[in-house]
Amino acid sequence: FLDYIHLMSSRPENSTLQIIECQVAGEQLQFITKPGLPNWNAVSPAEMLLAEWVDLSSTNQAVGFGVGHCMAAIVLSRRFEASRVHLLDPDFPSLLVAQETIDRNAAARVCIHHRISFLPEFQGEMDTAWIDLPKGRDLTRRWLLEAYHLLRPGGRLYLAGANSQGIQPAIRDAQEIFGPAAILDYQKGNRIARLVRKQMHSNPAWLHQARCSTWSGPVAET
Repeated sequence: FLDYIHLMSSRPENSTLQIIECQVAGEQLQFITKPGLPNWNAVSPAEMLLAEWVDLSSTNQAVGFGVGHCMAAIVLSRRFEASRVHLLDPDFPSLLVAQETIDRNAAARVCIHHRISFLPEFQGEMDTAWIDLPKGRDLTRRWLLEAYHLLRPGGRLYLAGANSQGIQPAIRDAQEIFGPAAILDYQKGNRIARLVRKQMHSNPAWLHQARCSTWSGPVAET
């Protein structure tokens, strides 16, 4: 452990990286981080809820929107060994540090992707998706719409975040396209909801604005 700290501190580009020990869903883990990243020195309550509640028992492919510290993805890939977890996030520095964390924890079934969308290539191919609520309702809505199109019929979406960050409006937005949400838990001002992918529940006014301009090819609205 000390040798690793020395190795990292000797590399100028990694001079601010730190290793932090944490316990997530009963597992003792380490994550790599640096000041300036969101929640840089602690795992967020939303990520803790995702690690505890996301069920990948019938999942081959899962996608997570929002990389966090990779703790939820790593815990879930260990608990459900048959599942491959793909992570998307528009914040490039967070992705780079998250890859260090994946390597540190030997989480071979967690894959970081340096792209902003899986559509249209993987439309309907994901069994499970989750969203760690980002800042900004526009990005949340885009992720909700992308998750809907990536999930197969009957696939599940988990949505977690803080009240102060807008989780309740996000759940209402999710229900407009997925239908009713089940609230699974509430901790430290954060909540997690589960929704099931069926035929699109409604056609909200924000739907077309949420579409990503880089999506190419047909993406069905229903």
